[in-house]
Amino acid sequence: MKNLVWLLFLPGFLCNPNPLKINPDSLVAWKGSCVVIPCQINRYDGALLRDISLRWYFQPFNDTKQSDYSGHLLCNSSSTSRKCSTPSPSAFAGRLAFVGNVQNNLEKKTCSLKISQARTEDSGIYGARLSASYLWSVQRFKWFLNATVNVTESPPDPKMDINPKNIREGWTRVTCSVPYHCPEEPLGLTISGLGGTRLTSTRTTINNGMIQTVVILQMTWEDHGKSLVCSLKRQNGSEISKSTMQLDVKYAPKDLQVIASPGTILRAGETLSLECMINSSNPEVSEYLWYKDDQLMDEWMNDKKMEFKTEGDWHSGAYRCEAKNSIGSPKSSELSINVQSHLHYPSDPAASGLEPTTENEGPQSSPLLPSTPEGVSSLLPSTSYPLSLSELPPSGVPVPPLPSSQEPCDGRTLMEEFSFLSESLDQIVKAQNQFIHSSQVLTSAVVQLTQKLQEALLQKRQETRVVPSKIKKQTTSNNGVIQTVVNLQMSWEDHGKSLICSLKKRNWSEISKSTMQLDVKYAPKDVRVIASPGTIMREGETLSLECRTKSSNPEVSEYLWYKDDQLMDDQPKLKRIEFETEGDKHSGAYRCEAKNSVGSLKSEELRIDVQCELIH
Repeated sequence: MKNLVWLLFLPGFLCNPNPLKINPDSLVAWKGSCVVIPCQINRYDGALLRDISLRWYFQPFNDTKQSDYSGHLLCNSSSTSRKCSTPSPSAFAGRLAFVGNVQNNLEKKTCSLKISQARTEDSGIYGARLSASYLWSVQRFKWFLNATVNVTESPPDPKMDINPKNIREGWTRVTCSVPYHCPEEPLGLTISGLGGTRLTSTRTTINNGMIQTVVILQMTWEDHGKSLVCSLKRQNGSEISKSTMQLDVKYAPKDLQVIASPGTILRAGETLSLECMINSSNPEVSEYLWYKDDQLMDEWMNDKKMEFKTEGDWHSGAYRCEAKNSIGSPKSSELSINVQSHLHYPSDPAASGLEPTTENEGPQSSPLLPSTPEGVSSLLPSTSYPLSLSELPPSGVPVPPLPSSQEPCDGRTLMEEFSFLSESLDQIVKAQNQFIHSSQVLTSAVVQLTQKLQEALLQKRQETRVVPSKIKKQTTSNNGVIQTVVNLQMSWEDHGKSLICSLKKRNWSEISKSTMQLDVKYAPKDVRVIASPGTIMREGETLSLECRTKSSNPEVSEYLWYKDDQLMDDQPKLKRIEFETEGDKHSGAYRCEAKNSVGSLKSEELRIDVQCELIH
């Protein structure tokens, strides 16, 4: 009890801070490496200590007989001896060194202890016992402080950390570190796996018992699933240990396209299959949307593949799909589908079912009929058709019957009657040939007109991007009011455009009309961060960040700034901020958020790298 009271009343024990400082006081080493226990002697009560003596002990203990600390003495530094004595455990022989000088006049005197070629049996507690005087007092004062050293069989694997934690496309900071307490024998940390072209800067430091390497990498969606390797190496390049990190890069769906089966040109009634194909997505696609002529197809929500029986112009148009996940929702390019109606027009005479004769070119005559009158051949096609009395005349053309006797009943002779009949048949042939020719000309004109009409409709649809059949329109006339209701899908790009309502007669002539200019309210669009003078800077330069938006209605009312996904409370809520850079403090991923009364939108991250002097 007497000894305990004596210790409690030693000057500086509990009452005043200990001038000894060991930081860190828990150290890790591995077999064959070295370790330096960092020790400093500071001022005491504001005054420098003098006549300093410092001893290092292994496995120290409080010796009650001597009322002091004791143990396996390793080093003794005093005015008469500044070297490590021969340690009582012979296992330490030749492996200890006192680092520093406790007798200089510096305010912070060094008293560190270095252990080389560490062994597992070196694990334990190491204590520093300080004895000194200060000010005018001749009395000796004592202080004590210890540290723990743990020596493992093999070196620890480097620890890898990535920021931001949720990796996305863009700039990413990767940190690799390992505890190491021997700066006099430096080691190196290297990060590899993506190639040097993606690496913008590398910084390696040894501080506070830690060796650390930081790299800035530009991630792409193609890096998903690849591995980063951090290697701890000696100065000769030989590897001591390593760690591996598999990258989980989050990105929106990539390379969307619409695949049509059986093709893009179909006949009405055929079944059309459309599938939204993607190259890759992480996370997986959570929702699919379909558009026809830029109008959302509500009936096909969240279907990767859709099938339907085509119905002519109703299903002709430009189709595209949209694939969504938690990162983004890109759209595919448009795929035009052309559904053709059942139009069958004969392109040659054979399509009519008649069999042409090809014995001789030019018009043919029946043996019972006189030659075709001059001029009729110009109206006939190049291939003519045989005519016979059994086929003529057409119905509706009266022909007098031949009399049974040589004398006709009306007094005409048989020759006169035959001549009359021949003239009638000639007129019939002429009329029929004119009809055939006119039908062919009309058929060709109808086919050409139909093709031009289809081309004009397709072009008009692409120009207007409107499908009349898809607009949900309802017209009613009730209680003395005629009313038309149309459901439209508005977008922010419709702001400022005009809608026109026209009152028309049955012949579509306009009676009157009204115009309404649209005021579409929407959250800020296309928010991004602009850095000046750039994204890679020297420490001490002034960085200017501006939050730009493409459009907003109403105007942006507030801007918020984030660094590494943490709100920057110290920055004003303004569109533009400026500050003088201070090395690693201002390196990171910046983004801004623009707000109005409708909503808010954050920009993509912009990586800023403030470079300072490299320590190798």
